[in-house]
Amino acid sequence: KFGLKNVIRIYNPIDKDEILRKADIPCEYPQSENCFKLLTIGRLVPQKGYDRLLRVMKKIKEDGLKCNLLILGDGEMRVQLSNYIKKNNLSDSVILGGFKKNPYKYLKKADCFVCSSRSEGFSLVIAEAMMLGIPVISTYCSGPNELLEEGKYGLLVDNNEEDLYRGIKSIIEDEKLRMYYKQQAIIGGEQINLRKAMQQIELLIS
Repeated sequence: KFGLKNVIRIYNPIDKDEILRKADIPCEYPQSENCFKLLTIGRLVPQKGYDRLLRVMKKIKEDGLKCNLLILGDGEMRVQLSNYIKKNNLSDSVILGGFKKNPYKYLKKADCFVCSSRSEGFSLVIAEAMMLGIPVISTYCSGPNELLEEGKYGLLVDNNEEDLYRGIKSIIEDEKLRMYYKQQAIIGGEQINLRKAMQQIELLIS
């Protein structure tokens, strides 16, 4: 935008070893292990798009697909989201899990991480999901676009409810697609780990 030259981009360093250690702590997943496990982590605020994600889950359930959604986080929309879940009989498939000090042990058990945000910067949790080899689906917005390299490392969908629904449905139904993005997540996660970031920093100042 500003015509700058000789610019080097270095992502926030993330300690992969620490994430893996925390992810290995045993836990009981709060939903059936026999269903497709969709997980998201974030503040319960309008920006995160959880209202439309619940509407997507309603459609998924109406399609007869066995899918559970676990939302980890807290915020101002908790009551509104909880009321929607009860009103639309989604209590058996959607859980508001609240804030967790260690979300990684739940993330590791998920079949897919979803980012339904209306807008998003650098998404630390997408980066962490990639490091755990969890397939990622995200709405198209600046941070995820860059992290997923325009769809190379995860499934990007247009930033609207209908395309989010279609994307989630395809990930649930198409195991080959899911396995592809699992492998891509692992590759993408290697681009942003602590070791690589430190190598880039050392190279820059040497």
